Amino acid sequence: MKRQSSRAALLVCLSLLLAACGAAPQIPSADATTTGVAATAAAPEGDPAAGADISKTIPEIPINTTIAEQGSLTLDVWMAADYYQTAPVEAVFAAFQQAYPNVKLNVSGYEWGDMQNQVKLAVGTGTAPCVSHGHPYAMGAQGFAEDVTELWTAWQQNDKFMASAVQDVTWKERVYGMPLDINTLFTIYNKELFASAGVPEPTADWTFADARDAAQKLTKDGVYGTVISASSWAMSGMIVANGVDLLKTENDQIKANLDDPKVIEVLANISELGHKDKVSPIPPQTPRQTDAPVAIFGAEKAAFFFSGPWDLARIRKEAKPDLIGKVGTAPLPNGMTGQTDGSVLGGGSLWIPKGCQHKDAAFELLKWFTTSSYQMGMVQDQARYPVIAELYNTTYLQNDTLAQPFYEQLKTAAPYALEPYADAAKAWNDAVRAAMDGGNAADLLKTAQTAAQTAIDQAEGQ
Repeated sequence: MKRQSSRAALLVCLSLLLAACGAAPQIPSADATTTGVAATAAAPEGDPAAGADISKTIPEIPINTTIAEQGSLTLDVWMAADYYQTAPVEAVFAAFQQAYPNVKLNVSGYEWGDMQNQVKLAVGTGTAPCVSHGHPYAMGAQGFAEDVTELWTAWQQNDKFMASAVQDVTWKERVYGMPLDINTLFTIYNKELFASAGVPEPTADWTFADARDAAQKLTKDGVYGTVISASSWAMSGMIVANGVDLLKTENDQIKANLDDPKVIEVLANISELGHKDKVSPIPPQTPRQTDAPVAIFGAEKAAFFFSGPWDLARIRKEAKPDLIGKVGTAPLPNGMTGQTDGSVLGGGSLWIPKGCQHKDAAFELLKWFTTSSYQMGMVQDQARYPVIAELYNTTYLQNDTLAQPFYEQLKTAAPYALEPYADAAKAWNDAVRAAMDGGNAADLLKTAQTAAQTAIDQAEGQ
């Protein structure tokens, strides 16, 4: 019954947030060019790279005469459904097709959670697109992505990218795609609720123990202290924050690390916020775990939650207008003791599925998404953050005070370690879900460890 009442409260909060939604945000204008440069989305300070050293960003992309003279060809492009029709993305497509009238782009949108399976099926049936959206390091590991190491090396732009972004496209020192945008988890909180409860605001050195204590003190008068999710991806970031990861290397072999005491203590600590402490609703039984936390926080029915910049954007656009003025941000807790730091790397990249007949042309299109105009356009339009390091020195990004902890957290973010191993990731996901529902974290992770190691051994031939 308690779990049912928690879900009822969650549905009420979702309704409150939906009622608070305002008009759709204004989209920056974007004009296509034929110069080989990705179209520029208007920036508040005029130059989308204002404040940055342009010599350290990706230069304008020149026309590749080899591709321009190839004759007619078609590139099927599959991108996330909430991404491919945004103004900056459409501007890149329009500019590219004007620069290469011989190249036709067939662009389709797929739900992010279904994208990977759809591409794998297409590769298996010989109907794969030439460009797909996702995490190339995982697709390269599983044998579904074309190796573009030589094209990447010849381009000579590696040093312009954030090192963490390059990790998303690299598997065992081979490159399988192009970094597109980047994100990670940090803490979002309601300053007013903390103040009214007499609880100190989160700091750069707070711990998971501090967060649990704060959540208990903040839970009152129909407001939860926090709101957790059953996202195995997000939970992996909290594990990294505690100084370990879900994989490790021993004697040149890859080993699962799911039953490490530091993994167990974090999963137990977070899951018990819901089923034991009752300071968070139990996460809903839905595949998509990102909606409920921001909805409850947006309705001012939770004091803090762990999320990313995408939810700052939703708060600004969807919640009642005065809420954003009450919002504060901080890094993730520094593990259980305050001695460690880290998070999970998110975002997405573009990659070329196996079987594409126009690999060079596809890679040329990928380049256009790295220019300053596109990268900054996506920040302004979608709160999707750049993979080019120097762009974090722009006036626009430096002036966003709420995002500063996010920028710092990016420095210690690591890719989701289990994604290259689908069955190992499933074992972890199942353990996280069961722990959120009240299961014993140690017992669940012992079982998951065995399943994950079996999957890794099979994949690696160990």
